[in-house]
Amino acid sequence: DKKTAGGRCRVPFHLPNISRPQDRYNIVVDNSNTPFEHRGLQKTEDGSKYVHPLEAELNKLEFAGEAPAPVEPNALESTPFKFIEKVQDLKEMVIKLQSASEIAVDLEHNQYRSYQGLTCLMQISTRLEDFVVDTLTLHNHIGPCLKDIFSNPLIKKVMHGADRDILWLQCDFGIYVCNLFDTGQ
Repeated sequence: DKKTAGGRCRVPFHLPNISRPQDRYNIVVDNSNTPFEHRGLQKTEDGSKYVHPLEAELNKLEFAGEAPAPVEPNALESTPFKFIEKVQDLKEMVIKLQSASEIAVDLEHNQYRSYQGLTCLMQISTRLEDFVVDTLTLHNHIGPCLKDIFSNPLIKKVMHGADRDILWLQCDFGIYVCNLFDTGQ
């Protein structure tokens, strides 16, 4: 049987009935085999090296001597949840995030039918509310709307194992992060 090999079902790697996300959502994806180049980086005056866009903020950042006492989260049943898939909802979420002293962030990334992949989902939580952002639908709006939140040193960003998430934020949205607490590193 052509559909089985050694007792296993053979499934084509790219199913023809599943469209590529970048085609469906009109996202330009760089599928070249070239290293990632950061957006928004400027060179020093002598042109010898690149300067991180948040270098001044990062150099001024002061860390507290003692960790604050842990805060118990609200019960799941009493925490509002909002799925963000419209630009207006994204803007309303940003207004709420601006008043938070810390936010928890997690990204989901998909490399199916894309060499370098793309971020397909963003989860953001404050102490009062949870958000799930459809980054495919809102791809072109994520960077402009959220870059100030992520670069604000007064808002602590809590992530777990953030090394890949940081890269995806920079690569897909041109977002750089200031004041990160990584629970996994």
